[in-house]
Amino acid sequence: MARRAKAIRAAVSMKIALSEPLLVLVNNYVKALRFTLFWLKENVPNPNEDGVISKVHEELYTRLREEYNLPSKVAEDCYRDALSVYKGWYNNPKKVDKLPSEFRDKLYLMQYRRIQYWIEWQAKKRGMAVKYVNPSYSSVSCPKCGRKMKEVSHRWFRCSCGYENDRDVIAIVNLNRRGSLSLSTAHQPGTILNNNFFKNY
Repeated sequence: MARRAKAIRAAVSMKIALSEPLLVLVNNYVKALRFTLFWLKENVPNPNEDGVISKVHEELYTRLREEYNLPSKVAEDCYRDALSVYKGWYNNPKKVDKLPSEFRDKLYLMQYRRIQYWIEWQAKKRGMAVKYVNPSYSSVSCPKCGRKMKEVSHRWFRCSCGYENDRDVIAIVNLNRRGSLSLSTAHQPGTILNNNFFKNY
């Protein structure tokens, strides 16, 4: 569970860059991934046999592109990811008839990994750098003074210096600053973070 939470926390910095088309793509991908996984369970008795990937491509590639509006490469990623999860379940000696919750967790983690991959892919096409930063304490460290903040209501944190905000906004600001510092383009400490700036978030 901690591993899943860490992966999700690491992805929060990308809220700055997500566009509406990308969000639509992610939602379609998740739906297609679920569909593909259960299609495999119903139609592929043994995912380890020879020729499985060709069979899956023939049966699902066009369907994923047309019904879920996935680009060519994303459609291929989708059925390959689903097949990987299905093989993990199939090869588990303790498997049961229903797919257990741990495999649903894998689907959620794939969603975040794919967001990272697609952002890197689009950034590379445009000659842009993608920098990963350490997410530790990003949602509880005050972006203004660096002290540890206290939760005063659900997801709302306040610092002794007077700064307060939603934990997701706090994390975004901190992660963006860490990335900016690593790329030597950061503002000087204390020059940002007027709460009014984040009213639209």
